[in-house]
Amino acid sequence: MAFARTVILERVVEEFLEEEKSSYPPLERVFRALEWRIARQPEVGAPVPGTNPKRYIVKSSYRFPLPLVLTLMYRYIETEIVIELARVDEDAGE
Repeated sequence: MAFARTVILERVVEEFLEEEKSSYPPLERVFRALEWRIARQPEVGAPVPGTNPKRYIVKSSYRFPLPLVLTLMYRYIETEIVIELARVDEDAGE
């Protein structure tokens, strides 16, 4: 099994989760699944061009009751992941 890095949530991400989980009940489960994945395989995200330190974007689709997409932006070093941004958008069928 892959090494799991420590995950740190920026305050804005914590606030987002707290505000949105009542509107979108599956959100926390989807968020935790993405968090688990990037903690073990951070290179799975798409690099954001022109960022220093380098940042990555990862997305996950889910339904409630409409198709939605959770997007996370994060950076990482050898031992930790910092999730800097989280947002939910309608799934445009990407």
